[in-house]
Amino acid sequence: MEAEPVEEECKHSSEREKLAANAERASIKYKQVEYMAARVGEQFKGVVSGLTEWGMYVEVEENKCEGMIRISDIPGDFFELDKDNYRLVGQRSKRIIQFGDELQVIVKAANLLDRTIDFELVDERPMSQRRNDAPRREESGRGRRSERGPERERGGKSSGGPGGGGKHRR
Repeated sequence: MEAEPVEEECKHSSEREKLAANAERASIKYKQVEYMAARVGEQFKGVVSGLTEWGMYVEVEENKCEGMIRISDIPGDFFELDKDNYRLVGQRSKRIIQFGDELQVIVKAANLLDRTIDFELVDERPMSQRRNDAPRREESGRGRRSERGPERERGGKSSGGPGGGGKHRR
């Protein structure tokens, strides 16, 4: 058998396999978003699965659905990405959030068109501390952002795994 026709068949087969894998990831992500859309407002235990300049990705332990918490929405401090150490650091508190940290999150929104899930971090600080910190966020001008950053960066994980597929306008 000649090598060229076999090579072409192998290339074709490989391309089809990649398309099938992408379709599988997209359908999984769609179903995850659909599932979480019915659970907006519910609280879940999750693990930090990705960090970017604009937010962190959290994977819910119970169902492996992945969503995002914007940095500007993290209560109590202003966080910045420490790229070299793959972590977020609070400017005032020096609180560190890194890969693998367990967090409590609330489903804030689920968008089927964009195939995205937005989470809100459960604020576990005492009520008195929450009230004292609220005005500072508003005065600083670093409140909520309407735009999401470019394609997300992932530390060691492919962006196509369960919960990682779809468009990322974060």
